[in-house]
Amino acid sequence: MQQRPAEPFFRTARLPDLGWRLVTDLIRLVRLDVKYALASIRDVAVSTTQGTVLMLAGTLVGMIGLFLLLTGLGLALALVLPGWLLAFVGGAALLGIAIPVAWRSWQTLTGS
Repeated sequence: MQQRPAEPFFRTARLPDLGWRLVTDLIRLVRLDVKYALASIRDVAVSTTQGTVLMLAGTLVGMIGLFLLLTGLGLALALVLPGWLLAFVGGAALLGIAIPVAWRSWQTLTGS
C-alpha cells in the first residue's frame, strides 16, 4: 500500500494563516533587502572616501611641487633677464595654460 504524500501547507491552512505567513515572509524579505542595500552603500561610501582623500593628498603634493618648480624657474630667469621681462614671460606662460583650461571647462559646463 502506497503512502499518500503530505498535503502542502497552503491546502491545509486557513486563509488568515496564509495571509499572516505571506506578510511575515514579505517583511523578512524587505528587511534582508534593506540590510544588503545598506551594506552596499557602506562599501561604496568607504571606497569613495578613501579615493577622495588620496586624490586630495596627491593634488596638494602636486601643487606644492608645481609652485616650487615655478619658483625655481623664476629665480633662474631672474639671473638672466630683467625683472619686467621675467614678469612678462611668466604671465604669458600662465595665461597660455589658463586660457585653454578655462575654454575647456566652459565647453564642458555649457555642453557645447
